[in-house]
Amino acid sequence: ADKDIDQKTFLSFINVPLNMKGYLSEAESEFFAEFGPYIGFKIGEKIDKFDFPTEPDDEKYNSFDFGLGLGFGFSFNREFELSIRYSYGFVDQVENDAADDKNHTSILNFGVSYIFY
Repeated sequence: ADKDIDQKTFLSFINVPLNMKGYLSEAESEFFAEFGPYIGFKIGEKIDKFDFPTEPDDEKYNSFDFGLGLGFGFSFNREFELSIRYSYGFVDQVENDAADDKNHTSILNFGVSYIFY
């Protein structure tokens, strides 16, 4: 019987969102929505393996990511903002995995912004 592998994989990316933002009214304090693509560049990886691996060690982790994000938030007097955004990556992040699964990035982001005029 095959033995499963237990491993933790930590990938570090710098993501650059290219969002369009629209305020839902002309009021000073109001809700807004944002939508747009992002690109990501891997800057590091750390793999902790436990037990004896049964998967091939030739797994490769993609160094690039691309996806779309959608977010909502609230602006206080157009100078302080709180937001939440979800992004989903379209690039399969693991090549040569034994299960041949699709491994996509899924990001939940909470934001706090202060706008300088």
